[in-house]
Amino acid sequence: MGARRRRHARRLLASACLALLLPPAATTYTHLFGERVSVRIDRCERQPRYGHECHGSWTDGDGQRHSTTVSHAGPEDVGQTVDARLGPGPMDAHAGSLWPDAPLYLPAVVLAVCVPLYLLVRWRFDREVKDTARRLLDAPEHFLVLEVNRGGAVRPGGEEHLRVRFGDPDMPVPEGADRRRFASARRPDGKIAFVVERRAGEVLMLDADGRPEAIVPHLALQSDRPRVEAPDGRLLGEMATTRGHTGDVHSVLDAGGAEVGRFARLRRRTWVLCLSPDCSAVLADAVLAYLFTAGRAA
Repeated sequence: MGARRRRHARRLLASACLALLLPPAATTYTHLFGERVSVRIDRCERQPRYGHECHGSWTDGDGQRHSTTVSHAGPEDVGQTVDARLGPGPMDAHAGSLWPDAPLYLPAVVLAVCVPLYLLVRWRFDREVKDTARRLLDAPEHFLVLEVNRGGAVRPGGEEHLRVRFGDPDMPVPEGADRRRFASARRPDGKIAFVVERRAGEVLMLDADGRPEAIVPHLALQSDRPRVEAPDGRLLGEMATTRGHTGDVHSVLDAGGAEVGRFARLRRRTWVLCLSPDCSAVLADAVLAYLFTAGRAA
């Protein structure tokens, strides 16, 4: 599963957990902190799915009469006055204890067990990814090792390798193009190494003169194994999830499928990229362009 899909899945999971926790939370708040009222049960109607629904009324301090549904009242209470607490907003009044609402708390119990387990597993995965990233930092000197984030790429000792600037007014872009979609990657001497163009669903890497050299296409369709292609569609390489690792560790493969590099997430917004001398310059720059943008180093 790609990084974008994992983030989407986590958002859906968080929304589902919140939806499961809202009913018991609102019920508990009503039972403990809701306004105390004496409600006269006026009528109860049988519902086909969940027994009876009872309606009652009460008078507030200003003499105004109000009506609402009352939880945990039954036909035997019609005509009687019961103590209840008013729920927040459109919620009904709550009479009696919390025991009848016990089924509402089952999701909370399940989440209380599952969420810590998920966090523990996630912590272990994150630790393994960080350990992998740290091992990449210790690669032999003839390998190109970089820490990559949205601002650029630096060597492990802090020496600047590339500096990224989005909307650079001095970089070459096609006439009439929106400059905000482009970013320059400059060497320490200030010269442009390459230009990155962000398009819908793809990333282009252009040379210093603005000519396309590589493209990472169809990102939404190949988030687990992005391809790097030449402008004519010829395969230059791939960024595949490394076997035996999570989606935060990727292998850089050349056109023949040989591994010529690897990158792993060191921190939330920082990757460690390690490239062997066998990696072509075009493939190396395309991988960096990907990490600067769609690879979520940003």
